[in-house]
Amino acid sequence: MKNLLAIDFYKLFRTKSFYVISAILLALTVFSSAIVCSGFLRTYEENLLNFGNTVGLGSMLGIAWNIVFSNFSNIGIFIAIMSILFTCSEFSFGTIKNIASKGYKRAEIYLSKFLSSAVCLGIYFVITFVASLITCVVVVGNKIPDFFKLPSHAFLPLLFVFVFLLVDISLAIMISSLVRSSGQSIAAYIVPTMISSILLNIIDVNLFGNTLKIDFRLSDYVYTSCLSEVLKFGFGTAMSHSDVVRYSFVAIGFLLVTMIIGIHFFKKRDI
Repeated sequence: MKNLLAIDFYKLFRTKSFYVISAILLALTVFSSAIVCSGFLRTYEENLLNFGNTVGLGSMLGIAWNIVFSNFSNIGIFIAIMSILFTCSEFSFGTIKNIASKGYKRAEIYLSKFLSSAVCLGIYFVITFVASLITCVVVVGNKIPDFFKLPSHAFLPLLFVFVFLLVDISLAIMISSLVRSSGQSIAAYIVPTMISSILLNIIDVNLFGNTLKIDFRLSDYVYTSCLSEVLKFGFGTAMSHSDVVRYSFVAIGFLLVTMIIGIHFFKKRDI
């Protein structure tokens, strides 16, 4: 397994797509952070100039960290595309057949792709965190009081965002192992994730709400909706015990299901 990981890390950091996607993510993070910070600063200064105080603006306590946190939503599509390109390139160039012929178990080959992509996710997390924070410091500085005050509840939201993005990786690699074409795999990943929120809302409102008259939301148990919830609540939100249990159940469930399906069909099909 160590040899497989070493090989995959070597390939990952030699691919142009890794650096191109990292650069795009960095640029998007800096741009979005600058726009949002500029808006907060402009509003703060206008209120201070016109009224001599900031009454009515609401609390800006720790807003910088919520800007950082919201930028994590950009990572999902980038890490999924990176995972798909990385996995499908192995099928396109035939290198995965060469690896399998050396006696490595297929489950180990599959897990190596997942763990390599997970490391890539960690790098994207660092890029987003550092770029967001530096941009906020450059744009706002010390002009807004308490703008950078760290909220008390930070660990759990970060943890759940990371785990839900691991599910994104697992789903992307599962699709890649089934489709084995980068273009088709990206389409197979993007289209369902884009329309899932619309379909889930229709099911929740029309089926469970209007037809069955029961207080149940299917979207509460789908990882994309849970990720959106965590990102919407913000960096300093204290999660309830029921939400922690639900998020844990959804994340582990989707991670296991996508992993099991992916490994099963990767073992069955010829490579």
